[in-house]
Amino acid sequence: MQIKEVVIIPAKNQEFDSLLKLSSRAFLNALMRITGEKPGIIEVLHQDVLTSRLKRGILDLPVLTHHGFCISYEFHSMPINDKTVLRNYQYAIDLRVDVEVPVKPHFVSLDENKTPIPIVELFPGVFSNPEVTFLADIDGEKSLNNINDKLENQVELDDDDAYHLALMPFFHHEKSREEVLEYMCQFINKIEISEEHKYIIKLVQILSVKAIFTDEKQEEFLGVIKMESTYIDRYERNLINKVVEDTKRDLAMKMKADGVSSDFIFKYFGLIL
Repeated sequence: MQIKEVVIIPAKNQEFDSLLKLSSRAFLNALMRITGEKPGIIEVLHQDVLTSRLKRGILDLPVLTHHGFCISYEFHSMPINDKTVLRNYQYAIDLRVDVEVPVKPHFVSLDENKTPIPIVELFPGVFSNPEVTFLADIDGEKSLNNINDKLENQVELDDDDAYHLALMPFFHHEKSREEVLEYMCQFINKIEISEEHKYIIKLVQILSVKAIFTDEKQEEFLGVIKMESTYIDRYERNLINKVVEDTKRDLAMKMKADGVSSDFIFKYFGLIL
């Protein structure tokens, strides 16, 4: 298996477009299920963090959750050493200053040897107990064979199948991640699955392409992913509409609490409260 460092949102894409933002959310929703975290995303946070030493730190994939804390996912292809553990805990502390809620580091390791993460002393008498998910624990070939068996027997794929298909290039395979992602881009366009699962998988694949391929390959495979792109367009429109409706309802509820009449709220918001 080819080893290559993966940065999920490259630093040069700090101001990424709306589609990449949607892809980040979809990627995190899949990742949170795979890593055992409770799904529930409020915001994919900015990657830049100003460290306590007034230096710039770059986080891989930090997310603010509905559960009152942040998760800072950090991806590593090579064994994680003491220095890396200390650095990521320091980044979590520095990020907490910005977001004002607890921040939990979660290591995602692509080390096929699953080298244990060292326990280090963070402060005198306080030792690390880092969360870590080894993606090599998931046999990509076996997972894909199980999904193919379902398809051949006309068994509808469920959410777990969709998450595994979406993250398939990052699991353990004999082939490189590039080869697996190339195959999966073609595979998703050929199989019969629900619209909801298809556009979620495609969104995750967009971020995977950004992470794995060079600039020349990115455009080629983004074109393959966006075949039948009505899925992606519809997902983006639905998300935007949901944000607008939620914002409108929240404002109407606050106005009602302040004594604004129901007639006024219905006239201007079309809501019955």
